[in-house]
Amino acid sequence: MLLSCEQKDLLAALATVSKAVNLNSTLPVLNNILLKAENKKLSFAATNLEIAITTSIRAEIKNEGSLTVPARLFTNYVGLLADGKVELKNSEGLDLQISAAKSKTRIKGISADEFPLIPQVKKEVSLTLPASDFLEAINQVAFAAARDMVRPVLAGAHLRANKKEVRLAATDSYRLSEKILKSATAPEKEISIIIPTRTVQELARILEKGKETVTLDISANQVLFLYKNVELASRLIEGSYPDYEQIIPKKHITTVSVKTEELTTAVKRVNLFAKDSHSVKLEISADKKLKILSDATQIGEEQAEVSATIAGSENAVALNANYLLEALSSISSKDLEIELGEKMVPAVLRPAKSKDYLHLIMPLKV
Repeated sequence: MLLSCEQKDLLAALATVSKAVNLNSTLPVLNNILLKAENKKLSFAATNLEIAITTSIRAEIKNEGSLTVPARLFTNYVGLLADGKVELKNSEGLDLQISAAKSKTRIKGISADEFPLIPQVKKEVSLTLPASDFLEAINQVAFAAARDMVRPVLAGAHLRANKKEVRLAATDSYRLSEKILKSATAPEKEISIIIPTRTVQELARILEKGKETVTLDISANQVLFLYKNVELASRLIEGSYPDYEQIIPKKHITTVSVKTEELTTAVKRVNLFAKDSHSVKLEISADKKLKILSDATQIGEEQAEVSATIAGSENAVALNANYLLEALSSISSKDLEIELGEKMVPAVLRPAKSKDYLHLIMPLKV
């Protein structure tokens, strides 16, 4: 293998595929990135056996070949090189020789024959979405997924799509996020899949805001995301996602309209005194005032009043402050609405004047 390419292109490709590397793997080759020089381009691949990321850059290929090299070492080294041409050479053995302006080094690799085959997704149905919309959906939804594998289906994001809309949702049974977005192209048939949380989180680090689209090629147990010159393949979680629409309240008795930033600051302040329970109470008084309170603890207590427009009757609900703060950080709108029902009915948060996103939080017993 003998080739030359631009340092900035090489670094960008390495940073992209490195997201799939498991640096704690006991299988050494999984700590490596596969380099393959052929057909006037340099291809890169990395996998942790659950997700795989591939991409490529233009290169001046003099001799074709392939080799795997340690992901962290190679990426860090290239990041310290000056902008300009970089020459990569592997003529004998398993050493990669790297030459650049005022720099020359050698990194020991592992044979490309030991690198796992990247699975080919046999497309059964396809869906194309605006990349910026899907990025926003992931950021507003993925954090609500379960963080353990007690119920595997909850450790992922549920994507449903038909000819009219796409719904992305996640829940850990204590909270729920759902985002509705439009597809750029209608799927050939209805889609219902569960994508592992890590997969969508890694995809979010690749997607950018802009006019580009991301395409999902879906098979029975895999999904392939295609974005620009990057491909991310992942297994899907098997099982049936719970019918979460049953827990979304159909009516409410109190609506609170409030500034997102003001409420966030008040909850953070009250949470300082909530101690281990992280329980904060939202109290709507008969005189239409919104108060955020903590219980009295050994370190003290706090009560904050927040400017709000209130419709409906007086009400009160205790919520997990950390859940509430994560939900508030996902809402980019300056204003939001909180819908409250009878006792022990979930609280629903929505961006003001928007019906395409909701976040539901189960109340705490007090």
